[in-house]
Amino acid sequence: MEGLRTFWASRALRERVLLAVFGALGAISLYLMLIVQPFYTRADAAQRDYARAYEQSMMIARKASAIEAAERGQQATGSALDGLERAVQIGGLSAGNMIEEGASRARARFDEVSAAQFTSFLQTLTSTQGLSIIELVVERGGPGRVTATIAVQRLK
Repeated sequence: MEGLRTFWASRALRERVLLAVFGALGAISLYLMLIVQPFYTRADAAQRDYARAYEQSMMIARKASAIEAAERGQQATGSALDGLERAVQIGGLSAGNMIEEGASRARARFDEVSAAQFTSFLQTLTSTQGLSIIELVVERGGPGRVTATIAVQRLK
């Protein structure tokens, strides 16, 4: 401790001011790196986790309502395009291009959608919307993703 006092006393006023300023900057930097930054990192991770959990809960709610409707025997009515749009909404997908081909047929294209969600969508399409798949072209996309074109027809 005496060596530190000797070191400090042997410095000129200008050197002491610079040492104090740089010491304060170093202390502030350590505080930010060791205390503040981890909190921000955890907050960002928590926001991402919340968004993911909310998205999953909404998807589960859509699927549950579709299952309840199917159990009550409430088969969807209307055009094939209406049924296709409802199935897309229930499945949580986004179709790039949906075309009606008459009252009983419709076609849609899906670009880079989740393969698991697309599979669930296909089940919803046939089980709750009263549509049959008449054409299906699936191409591999990125990891866990597919690009697909589907044509459906309303069951009579």
